[in-house]
Amino acid sequence: MKIIPRAHSISDFDDESFDGKDFSYSSFTYRIAAIRNLGRCISYREQTGASPDGPAVHRIDAHLVNWRLHLPESKQTCISKDGQLDEMLFQAHMITAATTVVLHRELSELDSSVAKDVTSCAPHKQVVPGSNYNVHAAKIVQAAQDISKLITLPIPLVKHTHFFTCVVTLASVVHLSCWSMLLPYNQDDDLKQQLRLNTGALKTLWQVWPSAGNAFRQVKGVAQEIFAAKKQAVENGYWSQFTDEEVMQNMIADQSIMDECHLLE
Repeated sequence: MKIIPRAHSISDFDDESFDGKDFSYSSFTYRIAAIRNLGRCISYREQTGASPDGPAVHRIDAHLVNWRLHLPESKQTCISKDGQLDEMLFQAHMITAATTVVLHRELSELDSSVAKDVTSCAPHKQVVPGSNYNVHAAKIVQAAQDISKLITLPIPLVKHTHFFTCVVTLASVVHLSCWSMLLPYNQDDDLKQQLRLNTGALKTLWQVWPSAGNAFRQVKGVAQEIFAAKKQAVENGYWSQFTDEEVMQNMIADQSIMDECHLLE
């Protein structure tokens, strides 16, 4: 007689860290858990009178961090040992990173007004700029980087869920906000490469999803404005602490990004 094991419940999943059992759930389960965290974030944002940096934010953030900390080793990557994409797991990682940005960006003090024209999938939210690079800023920057890393997986982008367009756009707003801060030249190369990844991804997704084309044009437009502002700053001597060679090398690198954007059109 064949014995069918008892099916696991959501309560089993929630208590998995305390019941002494070491069980790896399906990728679909971890995607459900990621969506539950997104639901918690949306519910918090819809509450009136909720403290912007109160216990609710830290509680949701704990759920997001625990989601990552307690992933089995086999679920840490979206690519299986035989090179196949686990789309459910991809979406779970994507949702978690996007939720992190949504939860923390208004508390990050990272001024996103420069990207206010990027309204496709990621409506502008007013952020009060601050003088400090706080924990919330660090969390959204890391989440945006995680989203850009998902682009590099060896899988055709058009095979992913169409919601990836909105998530890439959301990450682009973070990248653009950071780039607009006129960071020292020796710190912004990785950031520029991530922007190139994002614009390239949006262009590729545009082949299937028209909304990706709108997002691409908006992100590209903001990038061009930031580039023009940085170029003007150099011409006005605002970056006198850098050598002429450093200025020239980095302006050439920045111009190559703009040229690439035009080629993608």
